[in-house]
Amino acid sequence: MKTTTKLCLLMCFMFVLGRFSVALATECNMPYGALGRERGTPYEKNMAKDRALPVDNESKMKYLLIHLQNRIKIGAFPLKSIKTSPKVEIYREKMSIRDEDVLQKYGYRLGVTLGDGSYGCVKRAFSVRLEKDVAVKIINKRVASKDFLQRFLPRELAIVQRLQHPNIVKVYQIIDTPDKVYTIMEEAPHGDLLEHVQTRGAMSERRARETFRELAEAVSYCHTQDICHRDLKCENILLDAHGHVKLTDFGFARDAPSDDRGRPTMSQTFCGSAAYASPEVLRGKPYQPSSYDIWSMGVVLYIMVVGTMPFDDSNVRKMLRKQMDRKLNFSSTRTISQECKLLITQMLSPDVSQRPTIHEVLNSRWLRSSQSQPPTCSAAWRLESSSQPSTTESAMVSR
Repeated sequence: MKTTTKLCLLMCFMFVLGRFSVALATECNMPYGALGRERGTPYEKNMAKDRALPVDNESKMKYLLIHLQNRIKIGAFPLKSIKTSPKVEIYREKMSIRDEDVLQKYGYRLGVTLGDGSYGCVKRAFSVRLEKDVAVKIINKRVASKDFLQRFLPRELAIVQRLQHPNIVKVYQIIDTPDKVYTIMEEAPHGDLLEHVQTRGAMSERRARETFRELAEAVSYCHTQDICHRDLKCENILLDAHGHVKLTDFGFARDAPSDDRGRPTMSQTFCGSAAYASPEVLRGKPYQPSSYDIWSMGVVLYIMVVGTMPFDDSNVRKMLRKQMDRKLNFSSTRTISQECKLLITQMLSPDVSQRPTIHEVLNSRWLRSSQSQPPTCSAAWRLESSSQPSTTESAMVSR
């Protein structure tokens, strides 16, 4: 009898577990930030493939996103912990209504879907008040994890309200309903940096310098406010109608002020994609989030001027060894200045104490080079809409 009872209890437990556990969702290509990424998972568990860049001419790169095991569906609840800001309008609805009706109430005409994720989607909408297209990130609270809703989403929404910089995606409005959260932000119609490198190849140093300076200025602005992004990568660097950088996706961002003795705040949560992760993050050690941002910027700059990933992350343990051994190879087919190589090498130093601060990056010899030009709207490569994309920089210039 006891055996039968135990068997019945075991079967009931397995039924309940299967009922409430959901399969890990593979992230789609998401503009304005991925929807449905889970936070804090060790890098070795449940990584999903993202868009790829070649490591070299013979192999393809795999981007890895992190997901928690056994994500549980939960009931919706209001995000009471969202802090308000006079810079961003926040509205709370008591009733659940259709997306179209919610947005129409606040003066938006819903358009096409720009991307999908396991927690929701990003859609284009036309703002009657602003008289222009905007992007709307829609988070479905009924399918999002409890940890995401209680911890990470409120933190992200609180941070984006404070950010007012020309190279950071501007958030106009946040609408919170019992079932969903709508974040209305400016649209970046020219895609992200990864798309440009994939279709047009590596940039010339002059053009890379313009774009990288804008990224560095956006990160410097964040660090000045004690905010660290912790997920800097080419997919999160959008380009507006004039080709200027718009940094997005602050889902992993956090406040990281120094303590009373001036010591930096340490983080322990694994964040972002393994391809852009620093050695200390991959090893699961407490890390300085600002130094992590610098490492990720080094990966981004390498991709911009070389056109491939600096490290092959198809085997993360092997990649970590190469990072620690400083095995960084620059393309022999492209001419890259010593100043640019030096900056990349410094940012990709496995020794955190040897990595430059964002202030030192902005004041590096490469960014202060006499060849440097202020960002302009005439960067032709950014605005091209040719149906025959080039794969080399020389082909871009010849158009």
